[in-house]
Amino acid sequence: MVIKMKAFEAGAILFTIIVVVAILAIGQIAYGNVYGPLFNDSKKPKIEFCAPVDAFNKDGHTYISLNITDVNGPDAYPASITEIIIENSTMKLTLNTTGIASSVVNLTKAQYDLDKAVGYNDYSGLYLCLGTDAVFLLKLPVMLSPGHYTIYLLTPALPMKEAAKSTFTIS
Repeated sequence: MVIKMKAFEAGAILFTIIVVVAILAIGQIAYGNVYGPLFNDSKKPKIEFCAPVDAFNKDGHTYISLNITDVNGPDAYPASITEIIIENSTMKLTLNTTGIASSVVNLTKAQYDLDKAVGYNDYSGLYLCLGTDAVFLLKLPVMLSPGHYTIYLLTPALPMKEAAKSTFTIS
């Protein structure tokens, strides 16, 4: 009886060691949580343009149509666009969350994402969940001069170099 108990204990200890090594190995491979910097790419939202930016001047304002999607990040909460920068060689316009929310005049969601969160408010700017597509029509507080412009959509989790970027022309 004593021998069987020791064999059982040895088996339990061996099984425990195998499980712990497997957990640590999987964690290291997937997230780098044992040695090296911790990473988890699924935590970083990634906004992309689905179509070229459409911009036009009308009634003393510039209207910009942004067809965007969230292609990476958690599905548990939406990705936010908290800052929009529009610039060219002679000017730079920056909209913060309040400026973004007050500029939205129309929002069109893709038919297949009606149940997912897509919208705008004073705290998040524009927001959309993973996999959703939406077209936001913004009425800028100014009228841009004719020319070529670059637009950046910034999210809080990413540096400027990883912001969604596109160009457009106003004729």
